[in-house]
Amino acid sequence: MLIQQIKNYIKNLPGFHTKRKIVVIESDDWGSNRMPSQEAFEALKSRKIINDNNRYDRYDTLAGENDLKMLFEVLNSVRDKNGDPAKITAVSVVANPDYEKIAESGFKEYHYELFTDSLRKRNENNVLELWKQGIEGGYFVPEFHGREHLNVAKWMNALQQGHEATRYAFSKKVYGIVLNDNGNESDSYLAAFDYKVPQEIDELKEILKDGLNQFEKIFGFRSSYFVPPNGPLSSKLHKTLFDLGIMGIQTARLVYNEPAGYGKSVKRIRFFGMRNQFGQIYFHRNVIFEPNEIPQRDWVFTGIKQIEQVFSQNKPAIISSHRVNYIGVFDPSNRDRSINLLHSLLNEIVKRWPDVEFMTSGELLKIIFK
Repeated sequence: MLIQQIKNYIKNLPGFHTKRKIVVIESDDWGSNRMPSQEAFEALKSRKIINDNNRYDRYDTLAGENDLKMLFEVLNSVRDKNGDPAKITAVSVVANPDYEKIAESGFKEYHYELFTDSLRKRNENNVLELWKQGIEGGYFVPEFHGREHLNVAKWMNALQQGHEATRYAFSKKVYGIVLNDNGNESDSYLAAFDYKVPQEIDELKEILKDGLNQFEKIFGFRSSYFVPPNGPLSSKLHKTLFDLGIMGIQTARLVYNEPAGYGKSVKRIRFFGMRNQFGQIYFHRNVIFEPNEIPQRDWVFTGIKQIEQVFSQNKPAIISSHRVNYIGVFDPSNRDRSINLLHSLLNEIVKRWPDVEFMTSGELLKIIFK
């Protein structure tokens, strides 16, 4: 814990500072359909294609009505100094693979389905209405996470080559498998904007354009903030993102390993508030709140200690808290426990810092520009 505190302190030294007590919660993976059913989970588990201890395999799927209702109730129960509710930046993908159409093409062509269409097909219109309510209320606001949480080129190549585990997972409508025995997701299909050969960059540019245009069609506004799935993003894509309205980019580390193709990377220094040649601002998350990652940890205590350190350095607290914590479709106890802990964390925040301000990533981005 002490070593981690020292690392966090160093990471928070450079860049944007403010004496305002700002709290942002960024929650990744909304819209993705990582595990479509309990039946798919059991089938892949029986073949040891997925890791039974991986929280994403066990819990992560499209949010249900009760998931959103309970989350929204907690957000609206806690108010900051301005009377605003706690807010979640719902870092969202807009699509998932269309397995039927891909199979019909003999794995020669990639097709996708918007997550909103998936919900409509399942008659989950109440879920779509809740998304709309959260957006209009300003407490559940999407930003861009990619068109899908999938490296299309890598996945399609494996399918075309007949990779056994990938093909079987495909038959269960699952793409998010890990390709090694230790469960390290760096070896998976999830890093949507990683690339192997330079020719893939042009394809990634088209995916960005299509994804951001679909984002606007679904939500009614352009995204200004981008979180690349699993981290990798080439600076060769920054100009495309800029042209499409993205002015904030999340980067995971102070020393960032930027993909350079052929399995190689280039080290870059990227601190919070730093601007690139297009004026885009880099964000860092500096607080971790992931209750179902290590269930035995006291997440409220560690969360408050991290926020305390961040505020002492005159930094906004940007909290990482993935969607998987708040999903109860397969196991309601997963959602219930995490939401109760989130409620406790938020109550403790307003108690300790009565002058706190809850914001979305987009709202904080505007402040940094000012």
